[in-house]
Amino acid sequence: MRCAITYVPPPDNPLTLKAAAWLGRDSYSGMPRRTEVEGLTSGDHSFLTALPRRAGFHATLKPPFALETGHSVHELDRRLAEFSLGLTPVALDLRMR
Repeated sequence: MRCAITYVPPPDNPLTLKAAAWLGRDSYSGMPRRTEVEGLTSGDHSFLTALPRRAGFHATLKPPFALETGHSVHELDRRLAEFSLGLTPVALDLRMR
């Protein structure tokens, strides 16, 4: 089985909302979201965001990989959760423009 590890911000996060407007789709609900982008026609905007719109807004932490024989997705999920508990959060001062 192939798996990947990604990060997706919470549904109400300003970054999630801004990304949904840019991509034209809310990743959580699957509903379309449209916004006007200065300098782009709606057709150009739709064309430029077609592929990322399908994947939704996320950050790839580990690209797709195959699980070794004898290991399950449930084990990966459990081990990743255990590993994550030992990490210290990083505070970033990000601004969307």
